[in-house]
Amino acid sequence: MLIRLVLVRAIMLAVMWAMVSQAYAQALAIVPIRQNLSPDHRSASFKLTNTSESSALVQIRCYRWVQKGNDDTFLPTSNLIISPTFATIGPGKSQTVRLLLRTVDENDEQSYRVVFDQIPDHVGNKVQLTLRFSVPVFASNSVEAKSDVQFRIEREGDKLVLVAVNRGSSHSILSKLTASTKEGEVLQLTGPSMPYILAGNER
Repeated sequence: MLIRLVLVRAIMLAVMWAMVSQAYAQALAIVPIRQNLSPDHRSASFKLTNTSESSALVQIRCYRWVQKGNDDTFLPTSNLIISPTFATIGPGKSQTVRLLLRTVDENDEQSYRVVFDQIPDHVGNKVQLTLRFSVPVFASNSVEAKSDVQFRIEREGDKLVLVAVNRGSSHSILSKLTASTKEGEVLQLTGPSMPYILAGNER
């Protein structure tokens, strides 16, 4: 029985190594990782660099980004224009992707997401993993727009829930949050992985 178990494990390892050896090494770097636009600065660009050893086909799309509680929704938009929408980047090469904002809302900050999808090249029996990058883009009519995040604790059944409310006119990034009791006991925080909280939303 022990010999059979060892043999099965050896076969499984051999299969896994065979799959790994036939997988393409994909790597795509994007700079910068966010953009801020305004009426005086309605255009910007991203630089995509292919650091792998094979060509990369990338599809680029723009979406309006809406939050409701912990739910993030990407909606079609024509207010943010991206060019090109498809790009083939050779090994070690770079591609500049430009975006243009048509109009800026006079009152509220606008939130967008530019999604970069690296499309697999199904060639032979090699395996490729689909890569997706989602980069935030914010547009505001006021340089003085600021976030105003306030916290409260609610009870849901036998659990305590920390609620963050952004009453400001700009988004905020929630990172490295810690919580403790007045006695100094550290509480473990669990929640959504996306740290952004948009203006007027709570998480």
